[in-house]
Amino acid sequence: MINEELNFGEAESDILNLGVNASLTILENPDTTFEEVVEECYGISTKEIRSWWNWGQ
Repeated sequence: MINEELNFGEAESDILNLGVNASLTILENPDTTFEEVVEECYGISTKEIRSWWNWGQ
């Protein structure tokens, strides 16, 4: 709904989805790390997800 209403680009959409996935995962397990969120939700490494848009580099 937010993506469509605000007409986000691909990078903005990706970061919004990552935030939503992280929030839902942390609600289930408050001790979850970023690495665990990425592995559970995307099945990839944090290095790969950081490379999508040069995040954290």
